[in-house]
Amino acid sequence: MTPRLLAVIPEGEEAAPLTGMTAVAAVARAERARVWLAYFHRIPPARLDHHGRVAVSTDTEMARIAGLTAETLRLATRAFDDLDIETVVRFGSPPRELTLELEAFTPTLVALFAPRDAGPVARWRMRTLRHRVTSRAGVRVLAVATDWSRWSVPSQTHPAVSWQDVVVGGPYD
Repeated sequence: MTPRLLAVIPEGEEAAPLTGMTAVAAVARAERARVWLAYFHRIPPARLDHHGRVAVSTDTEMARIAGLTAETLRLATRAFDDLDIETVVRFGSPPRELTLELEAFTPTLVALFAPRDAGPVARWRMRTLRHRVTSRAGVRVLAVATDWSRWSVPSQTHPAVSWQDVVVGGPYD
């Protein structure tokens, strides 16, 4: 069976694949894995005008977000034609949607795009997502740093991977 790598992009980290995709691609090549790049976003509220009328419906807003995100993911993956990469945008509660993706895709490795300089809310969200992943037996977790300014000497092969974070522990405990 081909190994499967699920790369999770949380809301607010839409640009994370642009900086961290080289690390995910290096791991996918090393494991000869199929990559599933999944972006999770809460269901956006309808946008109202200054009179309180609906200017943009929830469905239209979801289509706009999905289009922009799909374009960003396409840009992030276009340099990796040698890999089998699929992208998906999911709307709903990110932990619940991640659980559904884990059941549907059954990955052997999950990569979490994690900002190193995140605030307490973002760290809590990442901890929640990581807990969902680690509660499943046989799934390894890889934290991919998206802030390169913290790396004093980036590696040429894995510039955004902190190998100390590969299994379960990491900076978000």
